[in-house]
Amino acid sequence: MLAEYEMTRSAILNDPLIRQVMRADRVSPAELENLMTEVAARLDPYARQAYRKDSRC
Repeated sequence: MLAEYEMTRSAILNDPLIRQVMRADRVSPAELENLMTEVAARLDPYARQAYRKDSRC
């Protein structure tokens, strides 16, 4: 079941709680964005192109 609200990449990367976890784990915004792109591409081979055009996750 899909959630009614899906965060955009920008919202994920700028969420205060996520930023705190990233800081604690020493993960940069670029690293997290790359990880999201890689995971999306593995789940859907066409996602890599789609996620570069649309920032929804």
